[in-house]
Amino acid sequence: MAFKITKWCASITDDHKDQIVRPKPEGLDHEFRLLDADKVIYAYGYSDDPNSFAPLDRYRDDYGCIEIQYRNKDTGKWEEL
Repeated sequence: MAFKITKWCASITDDHKDQIVRPKPEGLDHEFRLLDADKVIYAYGYSDDPNSFAPLDRYRDDYGCIEIQYRNKDTGKWEEL
């Protein structure tokens, strides 16, 4: 399973501003975001699998993220996995 972070959010950056680190990667079509227990968003990215916990597994210990949400392509709404 592949994924890439495309934006780190102001909640964790040193300058407290959102930082876009790359454009949407080709072949990774499922947008996700990582959140902490207070529903603060830490990062956005794309994955090749809309049911993958890999991004959360990778950043859980580094940032305390406990939730991953994927954007539903039909409704545009974020859904917790």
